Amino acid sequence: MRGFGAALALLAAAGCAAGSGAAGEDGSVPVAPEVYALHVPFDEYRLSVVDHQEVAYARDLLMRACMRGLGREWEVLEPPVRDPAPADRRRYGLIEPQVAARYGYHMPPPAPETRERLRVHDEREELSPGDERAAFGGEGEDGEGGCRGRAEDRLREDVPPPAESRVFAYESEAFEASMEDPAVERVFGAWSACMQDGGFDYADPMEVLGDPAWARSERPTDHEIAAAEADVRCKRATRLVEVWSGAESRIQLEAVHAEPDVFEGFAQAKSAELAAAREVIAEYG
Repeated sequence: MRGFGAALALLAAAGCAAGSGAAGEDGSVPVAPEVYALHVPFDEYRLSVVDHQEVAYARDLLMRACMRGLGREWEVLEPPVRDPAPADRRRYGLIEPQVAARYGYHMPPPAPETRERLRVHDEREELSPGDERAAFGGEGEDGEGGCRGRAEDRLREDVPPPAESRVFAYESEAFEASMEDPAVERVFGAWSACMQDGGFDYADPMEVLGDPAWARSERPTDHEIAAAEADVRCKRATRLVEVWSGAESRIQLEAVHAEPDVFEGFAQAKSAELAAAREVIAEYG
């Protein structure tokens, strides 16, 4: 399984919620600094997880005002200061020694703030019929009516259509191209040789990340943890992440320079969506 879409699918299969903060009884593991240091040029053209949650917060504020106008309540979820589950945590495969040693390729349990968000969303699936009609027009949390519909209308007023799916298409194409970059292919070879020295036979980091053997048990086996620890060591020994992210960033910049008007449109769409959300937060927060 190769490619950017495949990498996201692997994360979804593993359970994307990741831990943050101090490791504790809940099993969460701090997101490593090298994860937060990962950035690519296309980040400027799409909403981050925190951005999405800021927009969701603005929507919640509007929905709360609307629901209170109907004599009902709505719980508001405030956005985190920092993303507790970075989308790029495994962009280049597993890179965190602590996670490798404790969980192998399994994902750590959700951080407390992530669990709280999941709790609220679960409760929204169990609204009374009256609250559901008021909130969503009777269509469930994905409905387009009720207070949700009015909130969306306010947030989308004079805002260009979201560009996320188009940015993702460019990003997927750049990621695929980066895996075929000569420097990346060479570093994959060096990483693979390093893994073989440890007794593991994989062609590239996506192959070991997606090994179906890991999904056969709820907890990581000793073999899985050994493979994960070797994977992280070999990435560091070969500078794989530095080489791969450098190639991907170069390819993304080439795309931006080739179609500046397209990417300027993406940037404007992102800026307008955030501005609309922040206007609501200033008014209702």
